[in-house]
Order: sequence, then C-alpha cells, then structure tokens
Amino acid sequence: MKRLVALLLALVMLFALAACGAKTAAPTDEPSNAAGEEETTKWKDKMASLEKPTDAPRVVIFQNFIKFDDSVKDFADFGGKPTADGKTYSIATLDKVLTQGVEGDLTILDKDGNSKTASASDLAAATVTVSEEGTGSIKIGSVTVDNFAYLITANKEALLFVNPEETITLPDMFKALGYDACTNVFATASDGYWCLTDNAGEAEGSEIRGTLSGAVNCNLAVEGKGGAGKLNDLFYIDIVD
Repeated sequence: MKRLVALLLALVMLFALAACGAKTAAPTDEPSNAAGEEETTKWKDKMASLEKPTDAPRVVIFQNFIKFDDSVKDFADFGGKPTADGKTYSIATLDKVLTQGVEGDLTILDKDGNSKTASASDLAAATVTVSEEGTGSIKIGSVTVDNFAYLITANKEALLFVNPEETITLPDMFKALGYDACTNVFATASDGYWCLTDNAGEAEGSEIRGTLSGAVNCNLAVEGKGGAGKLNDLFYIDIVD
C-alpha cells in the first residue's frame, strides 16, 4: 500500500514538473517607446544648442499674448501682459513683442478677408474685445473691425486672432501676410518652450488650432522628432529663411 501511495505521489510530482517546464515566463516590463523618446530628446538637445533669432519677423497669437508667463527670462523685455477691462484688452505693448518696429500704416483683416487701414500712431490706445462666442473685434483710432483676423504691420509682422475650433495652416498665414512662399518658423509657447521646422515642407504641413476653451495650440509637422512639434498655448511664431 505504501509503495502504491509513493508511486502515485511520484507521478503527481512528475506531471507538475512537466507543466511548469511548458510554461513561458511572462514579461516583467511593459514595452516602451524608447526609440521615439530618445529621438525627441535628441531634437530638444539640438534646439537647445541653436540660437533663436532676435530680429526675425514675428506673428503674435492674441489669445496667448494676453496671458503669457511674464516670469520667463526670454520674455523679460516685453513688459507686463496686456491690461483688460472686462473682456476688452489693451494691445499697446504689442510693439515691445514685435521685432521690426511698428510704424506707418497697419492693415486689419477680418475672417472674410476684408481689409481696412489704420495708423500705427493709434496703437497705444488700440483694444481688442472678445465676445461670448470667442470671436474678436479690434478698435484702432476711428477704425473698428469685427470678426477680427490679422493686424499686419508695414514690416509684415502681425497680431493674429484665432477663433475657437478654427484651424489656420501656415501657408494660409503666409499668404495673408503677403509673403511669396511658406518658409521655416520658430514657434514659441507662452511658457518659453519652442520648436522649429527644418524645411519648407514641414512648414507647409503645419497648422495653428483654436480650442473651445479659448487656448490656441500649434502642430508643427516636424519629421522624426516625436511630439516635439506639438506646442500648447502658442505665443508667437518667428519667420526665418
């Protein structure tokens, strides 16, 4: 009897060992996106080694111009953020953010492409009012434009108003500003983070998007650089060759 019990126990142990040997060890780590993360990191390192232009023509995004982080070192010369009376904002400090100076005539475009002309001498008292729907109207001197899109200087710099859920491609922006072709850009967020395009093709595939919350973001079509081209709260775009 004892021999029979011992034999049965031996058989049970044999089958148990066979079952264990057939099992494949489960992976202990989740698969990672290390290659993509490494590539993005390298691109950020490359950006950190590049010198941003200080005199390139600039397009400032209104929604983030009024709320940029004024503690960021690169923004120190811009002064304080635009002042507000309710939903009406002074844009007098725009001339400190633009790089080419504000002088001569200003061109104001609405979302339908209609234009009016105002004088840069009236910029000190100029205001933008935001409606409940998130659209804007601009007033410069005696000139008022509803459904405001661009305020363009004689040097092809601009203040850009982006409506909620509106998408503006970079080629369309260049066309509105009067440039012959789309070219490379440095895009800077309101917290100081920035990214650039490497070639005209990347710029042509890039866009600016308004959100329902009122923020404006940017998606630069930078190739092989992970998520480096996605910027939330786009502050301004520098236009480079």
